[in-house]
Amino acid sequence: MARLALFPLQLVLFPGLSLDLQIFERRYLRLVAHCMKSDEPFGIVGISEGQEAGGQARFHHQGTSARITDWRQQENGLLGISLKGERRFRVTGTETDPDRLMWADVEWMPEEPPVAVGEHFQGLRELLIDLAQHPGAAPFRLQPETRDASDLGFQLAQVLPLSDVQKLQLLEMHNPVERLATLSGWIEKLSQR
Repeated sequence: MARLALFPLQLVLFPGLSLDLQIFERRYLRLVAHCMKSDEPFGIVGISEGQEAGGQARFHHQGTSARITDWRQQENGLLGISLKGERRFRVTGTETDPDRLMWADVEWMPEEPPVAVGEHFQGLRELLIDLAQHPGAAPFRLQPETRDASDLGFQLAQVLPLSDVQKLQLLEMHNPVERLATLSGWIEKLSQR
């Protein structure tokens, strides 16, 4: 069991993927300061209802911890951070402090064993190589030279036009080969549209 500050977003972040954020709310400035000072990650959870900024959004209870890898002042004067997804978790309880920053007790999901990408999924590897060239995938800094089936599945899940429900289903899976098989089926359906 661990405790993480939560940052709800309109996306699902997968382990190993990068993301840039612009920080302007006081509660998240405090989150960034705490994480940088303590060298601790925070939790990214997908919003199920509500907005990213302002009020208190409802969120899915699966997420990914993220570590800040860089920071800078944006041209507009706001704080920009770069982060990288690390470990998957499930939220088991939450608490909101006076400035509306949410803290969660989380249970870590098991790490997946390294599994080679079999010949059957070479088409998915080629798809990732093609997607890495697309400007829309640039914020995630894809690495087409995938190490294993988990890495390939997480990268494809991050950038493919899938619903949040589908992405959460992929995040929850424990078997990287099952994740690739599911992705393969969904890609086939997408290509038939």
